[in-house]
Amino acid sequence: MSNRMTPPRPSRAAYAEAAAWLAQLHGAGRDAELEADFRAWLKAGSGDHARAFERVTEIWDTAGQVDIRGLARVAAPSARERKPPRWRLAAAALVLSALGLGVFLLLPRGVQYTTGMGEQRSVRLNDGTRLSMNQDSAVDVDYGARERIVHLSRGEVLFEVAHDAQHPFVVLVGDRTVTALGTSFVVRKEPDEMDVTLLEGKVSVASLSAAKVSWAVEKEQGAITLKPGQYLRVRAGERPQLDVRRADAATAWRRGEVILDGTPLGEAVAEMNRYDPRRVQIDDADLGQVRVSGIYRTGDNLDFAQSVASIYGLKVKEEAGHIRLTRQ
Repeated sequence: MSNRMTPPRPSRAAYAEAAAWLAQLHGAGRDAELEADFRAWLKAGSGDHARAFERVTEIWDTAGQVDIRGLARVAAPSARERKPPRWRLAAAALVLSALGLGVFLLLPRGVQYTTGMGEQRSVRLNDGTRLSMNQDSAVDVDYGARERIVHLSRGEVLFEVAHDAQHPFVVLVGDRTVTALGTSFVVRKEPDEMDVTLLEGKVSVASLSAAKVSWAVEKEQGAITLKPGQYLRVRAGERPQLDVRRADAATAWRRGEVILDGTPLGEAVAEMNRYDPRRVQIDDADLGQVRVSGIYRTGDNLDFAQSVASIYGLKVKEEAGHIRLTRQ
């Protein structure tokens, strides 16, 4: 009897993603960026993605003997468009049907993507929208006939939204909605706070109660519209705060960095502690108000504490499980 274990069957979500990737790779919008994203997707699946893609490729090759174009007699979009031609989506639907998964999986409905501590992930959705997820993040994707909805329950995500004026892209974050049309922005969700940084385009942020009838946020009362470079912070029990933020600071986590620019030490410590289990502690409330600047590596709190201490004349004390910053 063989001792070799049979690899686990790919998940339904993996099959759906694989079919969508296959359609895009065979479409007119294929380029080096798409191929790089595809390779990252394969690598991120711990074998699950590769097995799913191999299986759908086999079915695709078999389906190539069928006149798939007859499934949808529509004009293909221009080469500049990210969305694959509809006959390609029809072919992907045929692949999923052969797998017994159902055509509805071509639209990401009820699909969840997560990252663990120290893990980042890039996800390209069927419409060409890309999600770059920071560590310890979770999103649920639910695309419908009239809108594209993503629920961010925790963590931080860079959204690069494919333009589709007929289907607003909405991020639900706690009791807020962030609506965009073909734009790039970062959303972060903490237990008692949510932040939005707009990099390109235009987004509007509104309370969820204001969006019960329609997701067209620009028509709602009380919506806050951001301009590129603006940063909105909403904390429980406080008025929303609108400020400016550098794009490289908003996306520094993608490079394994934290950029501080006159940041109170208390906030800087909280940010660094997101990435390192060996936490930095400060016991002096006044010390927490010291403004610090610089570029620091995530996951290296000792280096951060030593750098801050040398610049601001503080003392570093290594203790069991944490690092303490105190005055001299």
